[in-house]
Amino acid sequence: MNRLAIYLCVSAMLIVSTGCKNDNGSQPNPNNVVVSIGPSTFTQGVGLVVTFAATVTGATDNSLTWYVNGMAGGDSTTVGSISATGRYRAPNTVPVPATVEVRATSVEDPRASDAVQVTIVSGNGTGLPTMYSTGTNVAEGPIFHGYWADCATPNHILYEGECSLINDCPVDWAYGADFSVTWSGQLFIPYAGDYKFNSHYWVDGIVYIEVNGTVVADLNTTGGGYSKTLTLPGNTWVPVHLSFQPNGGTNNMHFAWTSPGGEWTPIARSYLKP
Repeated sequence: MNRLAIYLCVSAMLIVSTGCKNDNGSQPNPNNVVVSIGPSTFTQGVGLVVTFAATVTGATDNSLTWYVNGMAGGDSTTVGSISATGRYRAPNTVPVPATVEVRATSVEDPRASDAVQVTIVSGNGTGLPTMYSTGTNVAEGPIFHGYWADCATPNHILYEGECSLINDCPVDWAYGADFSVTWSGQLFIPYAGDYKFNSHYWVDGIVYIEVNGTVVADLNTTGGGYSKTLTLPGNTWVPVHLSFQPNGGTNNMHFAWTSPGGEWTPIARSYLKP
């Protein structure tokens, strides 16, 4: 399935008053309002984003109101949020029940409405085990992170221009020159499709990334990037291996992806496990 363009067609009759009636007393209905947003079912990983491409025909006002479980705009903490343009961000944890309803409704005729059932999945990972020059630890030690004071939120650091959870950031402006790091474990793939693994800005150091047996990055750089798209199966774990060594630069590395139809984001620890 191509998840970059997602379409769902729903229709309803727009009743237009013309001052006359049919023999049965009903008003004539010369116009159809059709809303197109996505498939009837959809699977989305926790914390990931997808934009439902929407069109409206048969109406003079093409605007839509988006709902998640009946709430306009949704709820970012429980069922996920959705913008006026159909950009849906799943919650960071699986809701109960795990399937939520995303609905688009015509502003001109609220009767023109249908829904997509979105099932939220998570690998419930705890992060990758990490081996570096001083021993084995969970990937959340201060050796990996700098600029803690740049973010007011506790346990966050400045990561690629945004305040991100420390646990979600592999190596970002780490200090020091005499260390090396390796991460080995598994990566959860929430649904099948093309996943783009890429640097958003740059990496700085000796960087190696391998996903499901394919090399994604193999760099020795003081300011380079990487990009590799892999077609991966859904609802499964695949092996992942990463390593980092300083090379005299600023020590910057990240492990991130763009999910099918989604946006670039650091891979959260819930998608990673030993």
